[in-house]
Amino acid sequence: MNARNVSNVVAAVVAVLVFQAVIRTAEAEILVQYQPTSAQGTTNQNQYLARVTVGAADVPIGGFGVYGQAPSEATLKWVIFDVTQLTSPVFLSNPVTVPAVPGTPFTSYAQWYDSPAMDFTLLANHAYAMGVISNRYGTGGFMWGQNYYPLGGNPTVTDNGLTLPPGNYIDNSGVVGTSFVNTPSLYNIGADTRFHTAMRISSPVPEPASISLLAMGGLAWLLFRRRWA
Repeated sequence: MNARNVSNVVAAVVAVLVFQAVIRTAEAEILVQYQPTSAQGTTNQNQYLARVTVGAADVPIGGFGVYGQAPSEATLKWVIFDVTQLTSPVFLSNPVTVPAVPGTPFTSYAQWYDSPAMDFTLLANHAYAMGVISNRYGTGGFMWGQNYYPLGGNPTVTDNGLTLPPGNYIDNSGVVGTSFVNTPSLYNIGADTRFHTAMRISSPVPEPASISLLAMGGLAWLLFRRRWA
């Protein structure tokens, strides 16, 4: 194989690597995740949320989601409370209508319901109550997954400076109907350590400009190699 052929092979390999890097860069990274195998209740029946604690550094996030099932069509909002502020949420998404997913709860029908893309920073050494609220509750309402540990032993999940502590379930019981959906307010931050609630949090997706710069840099390198091959 002559020098030109070697150069062409190297250029082709680099092109593939650049393309793969661009694709990976465009995807959000899962920062922390807990996926349960069952559902114990429905949102707006107990209005439970998931406790998330932050380590010594701020953590920018691009979205979060819950693992659940919508037996009937439902309108969801994703909400974040700082547990030091028991009134208004620090983040509340626009409503999103999700289609019905009928079937036996939490078999092959459960799935992740992720928030719309967001630009939010979880502050260092803070604790948050995060989750989904729905306009449908009780029978037929949106089911948010959680595992039940009546004798304790539920896990601690820590990754990338975020922790889902044992018994990360926050019971905001007593709020029923649509009032919480329209004007959500956290008034009870007590945890029930028997339950561990589904949650996953993702990193921000890089700006298109950053991805374009990476691709352009790779293309410029390839053109340089071809010129001098």
